[in-house]
This record gives sequence, C-alpha cells and structure tokens, in this order.
Amino acid sequence: MSIRGVSDSTASALYALINPKAKREETKVSKPASKQEDKYALKRDELLDSYLNREPYEFNINTDKLYRQYADMYKKQGEAAMRDTVAQASEKTGGYGSSYAVTAGSQAYQGYLDKLNSIVPQLEQNAYDRYRDKDSSMLEALSTLDDLDTKEYKKQRDSYEDYKDMRDYYRKVYEYESDYDYDMYKALTDYVLALAKLENSSVAKEADQKIALVNRLS
Repeated sequence: MSIRGVSDSTASALYALINPKAKREETKVSKPASKQEDKYALKRDELLDSYLNREPYEFNINTDKLYRQYADMYKKQGEAAMRDTVAQASEKTGGYGSSYAVTAGSQAYQGYLDKLNSIVPQLEQNAYDRYRDKDSSMLEALSTLDDLDTKEYKKQRDSYEDYKDMRDYYRKVYEYESDYDYDMYKALTDYVLALAKLENSSVAKEADQKIALVNRLS
C-alpha cells in the first residue's frame, strides 16, 4: 500500500499506524495438570479393608503348621522309642511279648506326647506374636501410604500456587507494558499526523480517520 501526497518516510510511518501488528498476547504460563486420581487410594483402601476385616486371633493346634511339624516329629520319635522299649522288655522275658513290655512301650510313647503337649503354650505365644506383628506391619503400611498421599497432595498444591503466582506476575507485567505501549503509540500517532498535516492536510485527515477506525476495531 502506498500513501501519496507525503514524503516516503511519513508515508511509511502512517502505514505502520494504519496497519498495526496484532496485539501482543499476554505471556502464557503453563497451568499444572489437574489433580490426578489418588494413585495410593486403591492400595490404601484394600489394605484398610483387610485390616478392619481380619479374623480375630484364635489358636488352633489342628491348623497350626508349626504344631503339626512338632507333632509329626514327636510321633515318629515316640513310635521309635516304643519299639525299642518293647524289644528290650521282650528280651528280658525270653523274647516273648508281655503286658510289661507293652506297658513300658506305651509309657515311652506317652513321654513324647507329653513333650509335644508341653510346647503348646510356647507355640500359641509364637502364633499370637505373629498375629500382632502382622497387625503392626499393616498399620505401618497404612501410615506410609497416608504420608505418600500427603506429600503428593502438597506437591500438586505447591505447583498450583506457583502457577497462580507466575500468572498474576505476568498479568501485571502485561498490563503495565500494554499501558506503556498505548501511551507510546498515542504519542507516535500524534507526531506522525502532525508531520503529515504539515506535508498534506488531506492525507493527514484521511490517515487520522483510518487510525481511529483501527483503534476502535482493535
């Protein structure tokens, strides 16, 4: 586009005012992602449900694995002791079985059963300790998950606060610079129009109308 009736330099200045560049947009600040679904919630809920619905402590020698191991061991040892005792007693009676041999063998076997029964209180205490230890482990895991969730929430909250602070900062900078640019633009417009008026009043008038239109549309 050429503007005739004024000097080339004035024409260039008028053209720049009539066709200003697009207004500079506000500096963009990346908004943090929306709060993600609590990635610890499912695990925490499952663990809490398991803890709250645990079976109450109960010791059952028929289902206690350690008791069964001791029972098998003492049974084998008791049977071996009974056979040895019966054999030794039979030798004293000429190799024939007798009520004495049977009684002695039964007593030897019962001795091992007594040993098994004597360790039941300790096995029960061990089972109770394991139950309590599992309780403590579950509570500790729940506490850890809560701590992780709290840290994740704080991290997201801090990111959002940083975003708001930077957004407000750049808005203030933009508003300041926009006001400053407008003042500079107005002063430059007045100067160029005055210069054009000296060279050609009709061109200055036409340019003034176009600049006013640009200002209304922008």
